[in-house]
Amino acid sequence: MHKLPAFIYSFLLIICLLATNSTVAQQGKINGIVSNANTLEPVAYGTAIWMKTHIGTQTDTLGHFSIPLSKDKQDTLIISFVGYKPYKIARKQIETREVLKILLIPTHLSEVFVSSKMTKGYRWWREIVSHKKYNKPKDYDYFYCELYNKYEIDINNIDHYTNLRFLQPFKDKINTIVDSNKNGEKYFPIFFTESVSDFYSSNLLHKTRNEIKALKSTGINNESILEYLEDQDQKTSAYDNFITLFGKEFISPLNYSGNKNYEYIGGDTIINDDGVFYQLRFKPLRNGENVFEGECWVDTSSWAVKKITLTASETADINYIHDIYLEQTYQLIGKDEWVIYKDFLKVKAAPLKKSTLSVLASKTSFQKNIKTDKKFIRKKLENSKGPNVIIHSYNDVTCKKIDVTKLRPEALSQKELQVYEIMDSVKAMPEYKKIRNGFNFFVGGYKKFGIIEIGPWYKWVSGNRLEGLRNRFDISTTEKLNKNFRIHSYIAYGYKDKRFKGGADIRYSFINDLDVFAAYKNDIYNGRQKHIDADIGIDNLFSGMLRRPNIKRKFLYQEQGLLRITKRFPSSFSITPGYSQTHYALLWPTRKGPFDYKIFNTERITNVELSLGLRYAPGEKIIDGFRKDIRLSKGTLPILSLNYAQSLPTLFNTLYEYKKVDASYYQKILIPRWGIVKYTLYAGKVFGDGIPFMMLEVHPGNETFYYNKFSFNLMNRFEYFSDEYAGLNFEHNIGQKVLKYISVFRKIGIRQFYNIKTLWGNANLTNKNLNRADLGEYNIRSLNNGMYTEVGTGFDNIFNVFRIDLVWRLNPKAGDNIPSKPYLNSTKQNFGIFGSFRVQL
Repeated sequence: MHKLPAFIYSFLLIICLLATNSTVAQQGKINGIVSNANTLEPVAYGTAIWMKTHIGTQTDTLGHFSIPLSKDKQDTLIISFVGYKPYKIARKQIETREVLKILLIPTHLSEVFVSSKMTKGYRWWREIVSHKKYNKPKDYDYFYCELYNKYEIDINNIDHYTNLRFLQPFKDKINTIVDSNKNGEKYFPIFFTESVSDFYSSNLLHKTRNEIKALKSTGINNESILEYLEDQDQKTSAYDNFITLFGKEFISPLNYSGNKNYEYIGGDTIINDDGVFYQLRFKPLRNGENVFEGECWVDTSSWAVKKITLTASETADINYIHDIYLEQTYQLIGKDEWVIYKDFLKVKAAPLKKSTLSVLASKTSFQKNIKTDKKFIRKKLENSKGPNVIIHSYNDVTCKKIDVTKLRPEALSQKELQVYEIMDSVKAMPEYKKIRNGFNFFVGGYKKFGIIEIGPWYKWVSGNRLEGLRNRFDISTTEKLNKNFRIHSYIAYGYKDKRFKGGADIRYSFINDLDVFAAYKNDIYNGRQKHIDADIGIDNLFSGMLRRPNIKRKFLYQEQGLLRITKRFPSSFSITPGYSQTHYALLWPTRKGPFDYKIFNTERITNVELSLGLRYAPGEKIIDGFRKDIRLSKGTLPILSLNYAQSLPTLFNTLYEYKKVDASYYQKILIPRWGIVKYTLYAGKVFGDGIPFMMLEVHPGNETFYYNKFSFNLMNRFEYFSDEYAGLNFEHNIGQKVLKYISVFRKIGIRQFYNIKTLWGNANLTNKNLNRADLGEYNIRSLNNGMYTEVGTGFDNIFNVFRIDLVWRLNPKAGDNIPSKPYLNSTKQNFGIFGSFRVQL
């Protein structure tokens, strides 16, 4: 046997080595998986880069990456991501492995900054902002894309509470589906949905149209929730000087003046198939400001941002939201036009500390198949009936069903795939339904029994000096009887006046945005709030607890029947014609029966009225609720309303003839870095003589220590009336703009505001004489062509929920222009301290 030459042995040895290391030799690439060292969860969008050649790539949503093997045998691969310590591995070590399994150790972002790179980072930032006008996504005249949205809502740290009795039935389910996030906390999904739609928008027409053509969903779900989520598209870009999240304004790191709020650090440079990119890191200069920390990757040829990650500062002025993470990926279309390809937002909300039970919510959006300024987009929007239309075309039986799974731009994680199966089984469990119903009763006040429900519970017991102890019981139908039709009624009894009261109402909602409402009520009445369609309730458990001293509550007895029809048009316009017949009687507070209104020679005043209301609310979204619609105002567009009413004196022998008109204008304005301004302008006039005050404008007062934003808080109820009037309610919440310089206030997040409420009013001589101040404790009077003004300031967001108002009554001073009789309706209080409670971000 002949010996083989040495070079043949060498050749065979090389072949064997190549065969045993297929990852390196056959593919010429290194494959790896990057995970969190604490939780073993994949680290998405991390960076893998060779130190010497600068060739790099990023991990996908599952933490996988693939990168060409460096030609330099002395090179080192660096794997990094914001919030983790960088991981380094030599090329020689890599050659002995088929797949790299890399664990990154979490750390705080500020630990990885290198101050010596400040100058380079500052230069890069200046280049980015100087090229913003070329690279910022445009507001196209006409825009189309295929839009993919994915929503997920999870309960965080729920595994800590599985020993609680009410969670025992779900323990196995929770342990089956529980997963971990990058902070090592565990969460249980309760809502998950995917949708694919054809999305159209126009900057010229100010319209959007979202045709949802495919949907897959599980968990706590109904069409109203989905419609709300689909309407909450985050129409913002990191290029904007200010980014608004949850109603709070954050300063963008790409702001033209960003260097006043951020420190910029130049990082790595990577080279891949798309080009050469710089890594620019940024962090806040100071605590207590609404800013971000994070990084962006910048195309070195155009200074355009390819991808940016933003994590809200832990000291940002926002309640309950402990973690906000925003990620945007930009894509080049055409030669030089950049658009947002992927938009990802994740937040963590907790009422207490973020380590306790909390909610995680995320939204992922992809824009594909983008078309701009095409005729088919314009035609679609011009035929769209409304400024913001959402069409659930997947419900149309004539449409071909589309499978969401075939249109996903990225694969779901293993946990997300598991959600669909587990959550549907949880919803079917009787124990789940019991918990859901119990929560609805405690928070909402209602308890359902099939086709009927009772409540709200907080109206079951109340009291006042006219009725003494009062009991009330409500019953109404539910969606199980008819989702478009609701009947509600109640009965009440006062143990002091020994009288039954009650009422009933019916509402029917037609498919074409037409609502019909009819009601009858026979009960005591204590006035109404201005500019909202709701009576002030006196029959609830909390109504009498915070009343100001030395002011006796005053009542009217009201028997009323009404019919109201509301038609909403797609153009954000609504029209509401109405008819009402009302009988009034004054009630002497120290007597059981009605007070004899002798100046009208009758105990009851009857009025029949025909009305017409017009309302224009551009950008307002209405979520249909079974009991009551929910109005959600978006942006800063104004809301206008105009109302007309006319009496019908020929019907039912009524005595009073008048016409009245009133209008209001409401707007919210965001002032960059100076908070939010909200104001309402209103005016009205009643044309008629000899009209009782209850048919005129009775200006809303407040007789409690609870601050009422719709009322004059140092004016008593039934103190002033007018037949012509005009007013302004103005409030400016400046947040922590001033208080942030005081360390104590900055730490506890207290905010400041100031407001002005002013009113001009008058009444003609006939109406003043008819409603003269001899009506006992009512003591109602006119402003006599004068002004009523209150100013206030105070502190908001105390412990995230409380607000303290300091209010001064400037004119007229309490007690001015009051007849000599010591009427109890007027006090000498020209300064007051009020409190209120509201959950706010």
